[in-house]
Amino acid sequence: MVIDSHAHIGNLWVLNLNVRKVLWSMEQYGVDFSLVSSIESTEYYEKGKHLPWPLRKTTMCVCRKTVRAVKRHPDKLGALLWIQPLYRKEQAIYLRHQDPPLPLRGRSGRSAHRACL
Repeated sequence: MVIDSHAHIGNLWVLNLNVRKVLWSMEQYGVDFSLVSSIESTEYYEKGKHLPWPLRKTTMCVCRKTVRAVKRHPDKLGALLWIQPLYRKEQAIYLRHQDPPLPLRGRSGRSAHRACL
């Protein structure tokens, strides 16, 4: 099994990395499973400059979109969620109440909702 451990989805400026394109790319290059994160959760652009507020999306909005994409293609996609410290509790509650609960792991190996509390 070929696993891509760092793929991206989402739209930002001129980049349009929708799920259909990611799945097509996986098929073309023989990738069986991809862990995806959304480029829409970025806070910075070139040389560490903050992304202007009109272009930024809330962390929860981006997490929800990523989770929806993964749930539509559970055999092909897994989620790598960007958790911002200021919104940890809100994100943990959301992740904990997915049906079925998402089998995500934080860096420490603990479940994602515990890792972000």
